[in-house]
Formats: sequence, C-alpha cells, structure tokens
Amino acid sequence: MAKIRNLLGALLILASSNVNPIQNDYLEQKILEYSSNKQSFIVVKKSDYKLDFYDYGKLTKSYPVSLGKYGDLADKQEAGDYRTPEGILKIEDKAIGSTYRKCRNGKGIEKNPYGTRWMRLYSDKGWKGLGIHGSSVAVRECKSSTLGCVALDNKDIEEFYDRAYVGMKVIIEH
Repeated sequence: MAKIRNLLGALLILASSNVNPIQNDYLEQKILEYSSNKQSFIVVKKSDYKLDFYDYGKLTKSYPVSLGKYGDLADKQEAGDYRTPEGILKIEDKAIGSTYRKCRNGKGIEKNPYGTRWMRLYSDKGWKGLGIHGSSVAVRECKSSTLGCVALDNKDIEEFYDRAYVGMKVIIEH
C-alpha cells in the first residue's frame, strides 16, 4: 500500500510540475553535444537535486543542491515565484566572499545568504538575480530553500569555483 501511495504521489508531482518533454529532450541533446565537443559546462538536475560539473566534456563530480523554496520543481513562470528556471543559462559574473549581500527571506534580512562564492547566471528570458552560490545552511538538510537560485554547501562550490568561468554554459533541466 505504501508503494502505491508513493507512486501516486510521484505522479501527482510530475503532473503538477509542468514538465516539458520536448525541452528536456533538447537539453539532453545539448549535454551530448557539449560533451562530444569536450566543453566544460554545468548541469543542474532539479528532480535529483544535484549539480554535475563537466570538465572538458567529462563528468568530474556531482554535488547535492538546494533549489527554489516551494519544492514543486516546476519551471520558473514569473519573477518572484521562488522557482528555479529551466533551460540553458550562462555564468555572467563571479564573486568571492562578499559580506554585504542581503536577502529578504521571509524572516527578515539575512546578511550574506550566498555563502563564500557567488556566480550570477544570465538568462535570455530576462530572469534577474539568479545564481549558483554557497550556503551557510547544509543543503542536504534543506533541498528547497532558495528564492530560485541553485545553492550548494560552501565546501562544494569552493571545490569547482576556480574551474568555472564567465560565459560557461549552465543547463538546468527538470
């Protein structure tokens, strides 16, 4: 009975998440293309809550992540919906250890919510304020905690930060 409930729950989540199979097929093709061209890139798999770092076309390591705080994994529809967007984005700029960043998190203003590293993402859909960043909260404990960004444990983002570069492609898929 528990297995049936789990299966039904998974089907309900999938049905409500607005998964676009055509977009996911396209993103999978891009992953194969970038790998065969020996490019370095990042893949975020929302359904697995993980970030895969590819160095010269080879998967070098996977990291657990926290995503948009509603946890429904649906694609971002509008600014302020707290969802992580899907598609191909790119790293627009990077910052180490900014201590002045502030974020309204529903509990007041949190200083430096982005941990020790920040990589701003550019989206051709016009989404602003998106990034991949560190976190002072263990992401293994809280998979849905961001305002739409991709958060990693500080030690994890520090591990690949220097190999990530401005202009690097970031594929975010369901």
